[in-house]
Amino acid sequence: MSEVTLHRHKLVIPAGSPGVCADDLRREVLHAVVPREPDAVCVMAPSNNLTASKTPEQAGQAFERYLLAVLSRWPKVSCHASSA
Repeated sequence: MSEVTLHRHKLVIPAGSPGVCADDLRREVLHAVVPREPDAVCVMAPSNNLTASKTPEQAGQAFERYLLAVLSRWPKVSCHASSA
């Protein structure tokens, strides 16, 4: 419960994690067990591990596969570019 609103928390800030490539994220999404339909899913781009691809084109293709996997699971998806 939020100490401010006295409602369940609406803001989620995940703990820091090591870098991972888009193909690994795609596999995680396809096999994730989610107990209920999320209200929304936010995908941050790019992934933390840009060295997994040899060219920008390969990185783009891997991210496209990842985003399509997310969209195949959940209808309400937002994608945002990360400057970090």
